[in-house]
Amino acid sequence: MTANAQNPAPPQLQRGDRIDKFEIIEQIGAGGMSIVWKAYDKLLDRHVAIKQILPDRSGNQDDGELRERFRREVQTQKRLGQTHKHLVRVFDVIEDNRGLFIVMEYVDGPSLEQILATNRKPMDERQALGIVGAAALGLEAIHAADVIHRDLKPANLLLPRNGGLKVTDFGLATLVAEQDAMSLGSVRYMAPELFREEPVDRRADLYALGMIAYEMLAGRDAFEEAFRIVLRDQRNQSLRWMKWHTNLRAKAPPLREINPKISATLSDLVGRLMEKDPASRIQSATELLEAIRRHFAVSSEPEIRAPRVSPSPTASANPTAPLPKRSLLVPILVGIILLQLIGGGGYFLYRAQQKKSAVTQARNNALLIYRDAQADYARKDYRAAEEKFTMLAQAWPNDPTLDRDAKAWAIRCSGHLFFEAKQFEKARDAFEEADKAAVFAKDRDTLRQLMTQASNAAAFANIRNQIDKLITEGKYADARQQIADLRATRPTEAELRILDGLAERNEDQDARARVTNLIARANKLTAQDNRDGAIKLLEDSKRTFSSGAVNQLLDQLKEDRTFDQTVAEARKAEDANKPQEAIAAYRRAMGIRQDAKLKDRIDHIRSDLALREGRELKRAGKLDEARAKFIQALKVENPEAAAELKSIETANQKSAFLAAAKAAVSAGDFETAISQFDNALRFGPDPAIEADKRAARVRFYVKQSKDYMTQGQYDQARAALAEARKIESNDPEAKKIGESLGRRAEYQKHIDAGDAFARESNLDDAKFEYLRAREIADTKEVRAKIDDTEYAQLIARTKRFMATENWSGARSLLQTIARTRMNDEVRQLMAEVDKADPPKDSEK
Repeated sequence: MTANAQNPAPPQLQRGDRIDKFEIIEQIGAGGMSIVWKAYDKLLDRHVAIKQILPDRSGNQDDGELRERFRREVQTQKRLGQTHKHLVRVFDVIEDNRGLFIVMEYVDGPSLEQILATNRKPMDERQALGIVGAAALGLEAIHAADVIHRDLKPANLLLPRNGGLKVTDFGLATLVAEQDAMSLGSVRYMAPELFREEPVDRRADLYALGMIAYEMLAGRDAFEEAFRIVLRDQRNQSLRWMKWHTNLRAKAPPLREINPKISATLSDLVGRLMEKDPASRIQSATELLEAIRRHFAVSSEPEIRAPRVSPSPTASANPTAPLPKRSLLVPILVGIILLQLIGGGGYFLYRAQQKKSAVTQARNNALLIYRDAQADYARKDYRAAEEKFTMLAQAWPNDPTLDRDAKAWAIRCSGHLFFEAKQFEKARDAFEEADKAAVFAKDRDTLRQLMTQASNAAAFANIRNQIDKLITEGKYADARQQIADLRATRPTEAELRILDGLAERNEDQDARARVTNLIARANKLTAQDNRDGAIKLLEDSKRTFSSGAVNQLLDQLKEDRTFDQTVAEARKAEDANKPQEAIAAYRRAMGIRQDAKLKDRIDHIRSDLALREGRELKRAGKLDEARAKFIQALKVENPEAAAELKSIETANQKSAFLAAAKAAVSAGDFETAISQFDNALRFGPDPAIEADKRAARVRFYVKQSKDYMTQGQYDQARAALAEARKIESNDPEAKKIGESLGRRAEYQKHIDAGDAFARESNLDDAKFEYLRAREIADTKEVRAKIDDTEYAQLIARTKRFMATENWSGARSLLQTIARTRMNDEVRQLMAEVDKADPPKDSEK
């Protein structure tokens, strides 16, 4: 039965629906064959991501087989994700009538795709290297387990808000590809070997990582500019990406041409990752990590070391497609015909009449093959026709039709095969040789047309190669003229398409060369302190053409000019003793570019201004207000303000610190209170203040311990509590928290012991430990474990009754179980008992 019949569209999940113990919160993603939900695990107080694998409605694969394959892949993900911090963890697989659900770690943070879509400018070099290095660590782990990701893309690289990187969907890409066409986001980064029938190994993932690195360091705008030939056709982008990846001559511009700020070493490294021949690529994630550490001094957590795996060999691509090898059809058919020629065994060799009859029958069979070969030719199956004609010529060397004519037909078929392989001169020679054969006396015009087509194609190929060479040498005007001349010769539609491609490539490379030259001239002017000249040059260029790289450089130069002008304005205001105007100008400059030196300059101006205002207030006798200004001035190092403050500090200042400390204690802000107590102690030792400070420190650690307990971080809570007890061993609140932590530890000890007994099927001891745990804390968790253990005990007793054929006892237990839990296992056991001991009418 097909999947269509078995798997209608599953019901849509809603907020509040439950998948096992997980409560659905919202949908956070969707693909061709899956939906991703954010859900809440109340038992463990955490959020999870649940990927719902939709049933296969294509009819291509049995749904049960697909589920089994997903289960196996998920086990691989589960095993790997538990042991590596850069891989998304997988917790469980759940099945019900709504589909197959994979429960995995919820990553609170954006994907790299979201970051690239939001910020389309080049990423900082060290940030990009950090992402590449972390992704390589994840790949290193999955490659060591003989898993190939196959669908590495920015959407599968997740960046948690608290730092790090997570690789997701590893191991499932192959199954996804079998169920649904690869998305545009996938095809954009896929290695050439994934589109061809050839071995695929871990180097395919490194190619994808190279494409991702290229996009990060170029910026999405410049990336799309570099690949505008692929991206210009929105409807056929997948096909155009596939053609670009598999075209060995198509190369992305060197990264340093797109982003001149990138070092040549990094540009070369990314280029090696993007090599289309796997043998020329960086061979492993380990090799990539070593290159990053060696050349860029970027450490990607070097303590993580996956086993080295030698790269598996991959056949290199051959740019000239040879004629396919001969199949086994020829020797098999020759053997059949030769057996017919001598057929029958030794007795018939002495019977001349039978021999003649056998030869006649064999020739008739050969003529049938001859006609079949001609039919293959008529269907343009030149490979099959050539094999059959060659076989006939070998088997019948002296027969006019089956030797001479078959050879001529084989040569003619070879001409077509050479033509298909674009070996036009060989095709022309084959057609010329076939033209001499008598069998084609009435078909000379067709053969001569074929010769003309081959000659024209050869001539066109030669001119096309010349144009290729001109484009490669940068002679774009000459190439443009050659293309125009060739168009005037009335080429075929196929040749016109080739010319369109050449013209497009010529114009593209001409434009790139102009952009490169323009950027080089602008950079030279900038280096000569003629930034205005560089800006004018770039602005003038916009009248004739537009380029993302040029626009980016122009924006940068204008930004630099505005920044420098604003900083100069601020310094002029400083020199004129206009501090407020200087601060305003510096703030405008920081709005253009964040600069720590400018912030420091603003702080010093404000400090000097506060010092000046404090001195005026001091002269006017307003000491409290003056003190506030001097304190404000001390936000940066200012010896004059410190001296002024010291000169007016009195005992009431100490009181002010103490008041602030006590107010902070009342507000529960113990950290501020401790700081204010320290300020008060600057005036000299004071046992009472020391005691108040110790009490504040105790309260600080007690509060911290309570916060950790609320978050379930019990080790941190104990550590904070220990700090409190070091200061005050008999603090009542600390003692109460310690008792609570002890109960939690005792509870967890019994839960762990019960789980261990349960794993060993020691159900009585397991239940005993769970009951001990419930005495400490009657939680939903422990009640569920007790229910499960009691259920397992009853099932075990039932099976013992069944083993001793105590069917009535087994039936009674099953009825008891069914009152609280009816499932497939109970139903199956009931069926087995009823089968062995059919119930009487009174028991039904």
